[in-house]
Amino acid sequence: MTRLKRLADAPVTIYAVSRGLLSDWLLGTDRGLWRLLDTGELAQQAPRLNDVHISAVAHTERGVFVGASDGIARTLDGENWTAGDTPEPIHVIQIAQTTSTKQHGILFAVTLDHGLFRTMDVGLSWTPCNNGLQSREAIAAAPSTGFYLNYVVYAAFADGVYHGTGAGSVWHRLPAPPEALPPTGLLATIDGLMLSAEAGLWTSSDSGATWVAQPDAGRDIIALTCSPDTHWSALLTPERIARSQDCGATWEDVGPAPEGAHTIAINENGVVLCATLGSGAWLSE
Repeated sequence: MTRLKRLADAPVTIYAVSRGLLSDWLLGTDRGLWRLLDTGELAQQAPRLNDVHISAVAHTERGVFVGASDGIARTLDGENWTAGDTPEPIHVIQIAQTTSTKQHGILFAVTLDHGLFRTMDVGLSWTPCNNGLQSREAIAAAPSTGFYLNYVVYAAFADGVYHGTGAGSVWHRLPAPPEALPPTGLLATIDGLMLSAEAGLWTSSDSGATWVAQPDAGRDIIALTCSPDTHWSALLTPERIARSQDCGATWEDVGPAPEGAHTIAINENGVVLCATLGSGAWLSE
């Protein structure tokens, strides 16, 4: 087991974390956007957002995106922000980039109660892409690792798991274990799909047609994530943080979960950042 270290001077309440492209981490907090460098330097970013509660964040090759309770915005330089045009105010809880983000500007936004939104112009405009979905209670979007070739994306909703074709233009419900509903997380890695719930973790190597339970992951999974290269995955429960390099078949404990642990991110070296609602941020060593 590794050791978790609490980061001094980090905001107490953190809603979202993301591994960046420049050996850094981005934190969406109740005090705006923060950046943590691998050197340990932690600083508040984007003064315009200091009073905004950032509920989603993503660092892409086409800019940094943030989501809040009333929409989504992007910056190229950290200073100038452009609000994305949406047909109505949306509360964004996840921003999912794709392997076509750099070339074609395609990303997905998961909202609290309006389903999924998609941009095909690098965040200038966002439109709903819910054709075929039976629910609007979105949990997570997971674009396939081969998205730039097949335009396939997966999504977890309160009522099940869906397979989207045409970059999310049409959705079809996949079979999922009844005990895995409602899900708490969904990942698409180079090895397949991972689905988490209070009852445990399941993996699929055939695009969601069949699922295999992974008992080593434990139960009561709060959050599920993977590294930018998808070689590492990590999960959070009320008791522990764990990581895996074999698509969830076996898990190594990183450490006990801090009080109020809410979400996690993991980098390409297996280092985990844990964010909490009340006790700041914790980094594995």
